[in-house]
Amino acid sequence: MKSRDLDAKQAKPIYGRITYAGKRKDWSTNIKINPKNWNKGNTCVSNKEKNYFQINQQLQKIKEELEKVYRDQQSLDIDITPSTLFNQYQGKEDYSNKKSILEVFEYHNLRMVEKSKIGKYSPNTIKRYEITLEKVKRFISSTYKKEDFYLEHLKVRFLVDFEHFLLTTDKISMNTAHKYIKNVKKVVNFAIAMNWLEIDPFKQFKCTYSNPDREILTQAEINTLANTQLPNEKLESVRDVFLFSCYTGFAYSDLANLTVDDISKGFDGDLWISTNRTKTGTKENLPLLPPAMALIEKYNDHACRIEKGKLLNVFSNQKYNIYLKTVAELCNINKKLTTHTARHTFATTITLTNGVPIETVSKMLGHKSIKTTQIYAKVIETKVSADMKALKAKLYPGQQNEENFKIG
Repeated sequence: MKSRDLDAKQAKPIYGRITYAGKRKDWSTNIKINPKNWNKGNTCVSNKEKNYFQINQQLQKIKEELEKVYRDQQSLDIDITPSTLFNQYQGKEDYSNKKSILEVFEYHNLRMVEKSKIGKYSPNTIKRYEITLEKVKRFISSTYKKEDFYLEHLKVRFLVDFEHFLLTTDKISMNTAHKYIKNVKKVVNFAIAMNWLEIDPFKQFKCTYSNPDREILTQAEINTLANTQLPNEKLESVRDVFLFSCYTGFAYSDLANLTVDDISKGFDGDLWISTNRTKTGTKENLPLLPPAMALIEKYNDHACRIEKGKLLNVFSNQKYNIYLKTVAELCNINKKLTTHTARHTFATTITLTNGVPIETVSKMLGHKSIKTTQIYAKVIETKVSADMKALKAKLYPGQQNEENFKIG
């Protein structure tokens, strides 16, 4: 009751008040009583008022509904004010029809799964988005102590905090962190396309990428790897798969799926290997070099070929990487061997160093953009040396013999 009404003789309305962060909102409950029957200390109606019990029940229900609204808004990171609480209580602000980031993420991933059935997305791409979703869930729970975020409450800070979480909690590199952030940005763009969000809240956040030093093998190291006698068949199979990748540039996921049907005679009469990349779905098509052909022939009578029709004896990714470490030690190669190392080696030592144009290398690697190939392709010193010697011979024939050059 308002203080001015307490001495009134006629019925007056009971007012509700919401106070939060120093602000307040008053409104009439439209429940009228005799002001003299209002118990100010207990904020309820005394038993002198007719129907006092039912009135007090109504007041208690209002209180409980407001408390529920408060808990809901708190869990969804809404900027709470007395007005937002009152509006939702009155039904003017219906959050039940508003989309949240996790809800949209799950729907987006479901659509990807459906499109994968017609070849639009690879299983690996879907897996990356599923992993991103789980990371976002852990991030929201850990950083904000909440279950979800409404789209309309997303701000740039969300990605700034997510980046910090990935770097400090998950302890991943900046490049990897920004790959996950790109996935989140794509999901938000999906929400905009579905008309669930009007403006991109992450527009100001720019993802960056720094080229890491990529491990590659020299031709001498490839020869050592090929010629070293290994103690058992498992290590030999792993070494052969790695070498095949060095001579073709195929990634592990593609190697594991290769069959004899992927080999065919090309327009030039040479043997070609052709498949769609698991990662991107793009065509990877190239003629086979003699060392790769020799490796294929080596497994003609192996169980992997006879029983499974596979081109090579490929182990699980986990075992493959474990055995590769042993192979590197036995061959005295002080580099980390992975399928990425082999793929980079194909792009540099095998092709670019030997004068194959980058456009051709890009095509053979199945890249959608030549920019991706430029990241892979480190021009090594032997290529620089050969090119500069050719340049000197052309521009300055017979000049400057390094053996007679003196300095100082």
